[in-house]
Amino acid sequence: MIEKLRTLLNEKKILILGFGREGQSTYQLIRSFFPETPLTIADGNETHPEAKKVGASDQCVNIILGKSYLDEIFKHNLIFKSPGISLQNITLNPVTILSSQTQVFLEAYSPQTIGITGTKGKSTTSSLIYHILKEAGRDCMFVGNIGIPAFSATQNIKPETIIVYELSGHQLESVTVSPHIGILLNIFEEHLDHFGSFDRYIKSKTKIAEFQEQDDFLIINNDQPDLLNYLPKTLKSKILGFSLNPNLDTQCFVQNEIIYLIKNDTPTPIIKTNEIKNLLGKHNQYNIMASILACTEVGLSPIQIINGIKSFHSLEHRLEYVGFFKGIHFYNDSISTIPEATIEAVKSLTDTDTLILGGFDRGINYDHLIQFLVGSDVKNFIFMGPAGIRMKSILNKFKPSDKYVFESNSLEEAFVHVLTTTAKGKICLLSPAAASYNAFKNFEERGNLYKKIARNL
Repeated sequence: MIEKLRTLLNEKKILILGFGREGQSTYQLIRSFFPETPLTIADGNETHPEAKKVGASDQCVNIILGKSYLDEIFKHNLIFKSPGISLQNITLNPVTILSSQTQVFLEAYSPQTIGITGTKGKSTTSSLIYHILKEAGRDCMFVGNIGIPAFSATQNIKPETIIVYELSGHQLESVTVSPHIGILLNIFEEHLDHFGSFDRYIKSKTKIAEFQEQDDFLIINNDQPDLLNYLPKTLKSKILGFSLNPNLDTQCFVQNEIIYLIKNDTPTPIIKTNEIKNLLGKHNQYNIMASILACTEVGLSPIQIINGIKSFHSLEHRLEYVGFFKGIHFYNDSISTIPEATIEAVKSLTDTDTLILGGFDRGINYDHLIQFLVGSDVKNFIFMGPAGIRMKSILNKFKPSDKYVFESNSLEEAFVHVLTTTAKGKICLLSPAAASYNAFKNFEERGNLYKKIARNL
């Protein structure tokens, strides 16, 4: 790893673009081995405290903060880009190397990496795989999107370590290497503000497999047939499919409420779906099947996998049960930022009576979500933010006589409607189908406030 980094850095003008969690760990790794290498750190936050702290203590670093920080890319020929920064309208100099933690890390550790991506489910699937491996006593670590930054983990990696790497489209968009085991759960419209088009978003996601070799594996959702069409025609890896229904091209499937794994051309029952208490819903069955296939490929037995699934607890903010207050069951699904995730949440929680929706409007198509909700048993809808206003206007076109529609400027205001309209013993669900950053820093902050209000009723 260090020799690869040394070769990459040699005689380069180096820019760390973005100084969030990943940018800071990039700086720390470079500095730990190359203390006098000149670096530039550029970030759009003109008051960035960590960047200023580094600038005051490191004489070999140049700090650029503020709106013009992207101008630095034309002054450097090696850029470590943080995932959240979009360069879609910027043309780089042909001699400039656009790199990232993901690129360098996979160049070093791809053969021992399980990479997981998808619009929805990647955090749950990554966490589940890591948990199953850990419970089975395997040497493993969890890095990436919700784990620790990849560069922060390098000192603990041994040849036998299995690396579980949650990969967003932002992390994958510029890589030229793929993990040994890649998982592609699904692709839906999201992050169009970053990528500019759905086609660019698709291309970023499919890089999970684009550079795999013949001894690598791609685990893919066969129930979203477009996924296979999205893949490069030159794909070399072995494809392992999973599905809610048995078919000839599927290695893991559900039949009669039992999840089966095909081993040696024979279906082997793994677990009954009613034994899975902490991962509700059909969408989680996809996550479970992907995890079963990945853990099987690294040598775990069915009993080890079963024990891990049964002892796993679902993630915070993903269909998280908050509690029973004022006669109402409250669930927090703040992580659902696209329509498909909210649809699955409502399908999973069939007693939902009140649904809180909306947030930042990224131009996503909400027609199919509203059409589904009109036909659902949900009676009360509380819309928030610009996305909520657009959803409400679509719903009003249907003129449903059995639905009650409200608009709120805050979560606190939304709870006034929750308490006056939600039937006793039923569910109030926060599943916004929209990003949070018109009013919150992230979906965690939104979910935490929702839980706090509910618990203080």
